[in-house]
Amino acid sequence: MKRFRFYIKIYHRYFLQSLKRHLVYRSDFLVQITFALSTQIASLIFVLTIFEHIPDLNGWSFAEVLFIYGFAQTAMALFSFFFENLITLGRDYILDGQLDRVLLRPLNPLFQIIAEWIDFGSLSALGMGVGALGYAYILLNFSWSITMWCLLGLLLFCASFLLAGLVLILVSFTFWIKDSTGAIAWPIMILRDFAKYPITIYSPALQVLLSWIFPIAFTAFYPASLFLEKRTYYLHAYLTPVITLVVWAVGYSIWKVGQSKYESAGT
Repeated sequence: MKRFRFYIKIYHRYFLQSLKRHLVYRSDFLVQITFALSTQIASLIFVLTIFEHIPDLNGWSFAEVLFIYGFAQTAMALFSFFFENLITLGRDYILDGQLDRVLLRPLNPLFQIIAEWIDFGSLSALGMGVGALGYAYILLNFSWSITMWCLLGLLLFCASFLLAGLVLILVSFTFWIKDSTGAIAWPIMILRDFAKYPITIYSPALQVLLSWIFPIAFTAFYPASLFLEKRTYYLHAYLTPVITLVVWAVGYSIWKVGQSKYESAGT
């Protein structure tokens, strides 16, 4: 517990440093937020446009799709806020040699990489996601207990961690595959957009891909189904924390093996 409190204190300092960097370049920060917000608005307009032409999406109502969309968007925004720096792990830390600096400190290297950049620009996306969830909550006439609200928080937390774990798995391969573009993480960045919609609208092969190969469906559709009372997917929803732990165990193991093979950029 003492070690945990120590890392919380260190993370708080990283957090403040990252906030200061954003505030120093305020114009860039505002441009980043504006761009992110416009992107999310365009994505939401796309959903609204779909339902202007059809009454439901393969049996899913507008309110249900909006809830899944909001869940996915909130989880992605939380991932970006806390874990965005993982995407640069291969390019900036492994290939450019910044990992040398990280390894010299008496702190967990992966913790340092994650904590060195907090993406405050993702707050606009977070607001859009929470707003979509809130509006869907009203449309669906939900009336949740404290337990359900806590469960929502837990599953959103797991979903964002799951996205981070999937990215960690891919970028850790940069220890062996010299990728200077960051493209190695693109599969997750592309596939995560599929999580914004019910998985049942996709082909069976794509459903398998999104559920068990790149389990993006566990970042939105399956946990959201629990709140939408889709009993068919209750087991999947409750498996979300388990899938998250498994993905992180795999990702961290690959990271540790790769770290042991790392050769300093100065050698």
